[in-house]
Amino acid sequence: MFAEAKAMGSSFIRLDVEMAPIFEAGGAWRPQPDWIGLDRVEALSRQYGLPDVGVLRATPTPLSTCPEGPDPGECPPSDYGRYGSLAGQIASHARGTIRYWEVLNEPDGSWAFTGSAADYAWMLRRTYDAVRSAAPEDRVLLGGVMGVSSQGWLGRMFDTPGADARHRFDIANLHLRAPLIALQASLMAFRAFLAGRGFHGPLWLTEHGYPGAPDFQSDPAYRGGEQAQAHYLRQSLPTLVRAGAAQAFVTLRDGTPAEFGNSAYTSEGLLHVGSSTPYTVRLKPAFALVQWLARLWPRLPATARDLDRWRTQLRVEEPLVRAYLRRGYRERKLARRYRGRARRAKKARSRHRYLRAAARHDRRYALYTQRIAGHVAAARLLSSLIAGYREGP
Repeated sequence: MFAEAKAMGSSFIRLDVEMAPIFEAGGAWRPQPDWIGLDRVEALSRQYGLPDVGVLRATPTPLSTCPEGPDPGECPPSDYGRYGSLAGQIASHARGTIRYWEVLNEPDGSWAFTGSAADYAWMLRRTYDAVRSAAPEDRVLLGGVMGVSSQGWLGRMFDTPGADARHRFDIANLHLRAPLIALQASLMAFRAFLAGRGFHGPLWLTEHGYPGAPDFQSDPAYRGGEQAQAHYLRQSLPTLVRAGAAQAFVTLRDGTPAEFGNSAYTSEGLLHVGSSTPYTVRLKPAFALVQWLARLWPRLPATARDLDRWRTQLRVEEPLVRAYLRRGYRERKLARRYRGRARRAKKARSRHRYLRAAARHDRRYALYTQRIAGHVAAARLLSSLIAGYREGP
């Protein structure tokens, strides 16, 4: 996947870094950590020059609060400090290669994490402190929550007494999939929620995508298979950037039925990987589209929705220019009339009255002239934007 992500022009690749295989085997602690898997990821990251965002997951069984359960890795740790110490060891080992660490994936989802919001708050705090101690230049991401509806869960996490969780991450993180019409409002609402909690740092979307299978294309404006998937991303990515997303991670490969069953996630990727050897890779139309946008990041070109909005604005600007021209002409005419009356007036009092009236109309004429200049400039800008619109691949 590193090669495909690099070819697409990605800034980062996001991969799981599971703690359990590093520190435990067969339900017991290893005498020494096993760094083989992490070293392989680091080598690929350096080979392709593609930074990795490491998602810290899987509580080691000896540390889990449910060591006898069906999946101990999904349970919170029995010792938050020990958990943070293990995360710090991982960050120290990968220092200089992996510089971004996401603490769990969708911790607000019971499918991924069985602990409470308070459990996560303490895991985040201890992990942040240990990672920043081991590698001060590294950055910690909030575990990507499942959507803007997770604000209640986040509120409980932020309000956990003593954890000070709102100051224990550098980058906020959201997973966002929604009909295009709702994207901008959703992202802005989430930013406003974070700002209300005192966080004004960058916001990343570490999961975003749209299915290529027609049966799961939920946006009525974007249906019709893989071409519709590409058209959706052509609109959604610039929309997200303009709404304040500092980074947007698009699903790279399709899932498999074993991973996601029959769902939207099985066709959300930009490329499809064969299910049997030699595992051929087929690039979807959306791959070329995202590749084109990546070369232009973050100054992404206009979308069709932008174009419609600019045309609407232009239809407003042009009549305003004509209206202010008429008003300006009338004010200039009145100012000249009063100056003429002042020249013809014999009494000083009348002359001063006419001069004051002329000055008043001169000021109004200057005001309309400024408004005309502003609307002319706006109309020219909109015209140039419309003329420079590019649809893309």
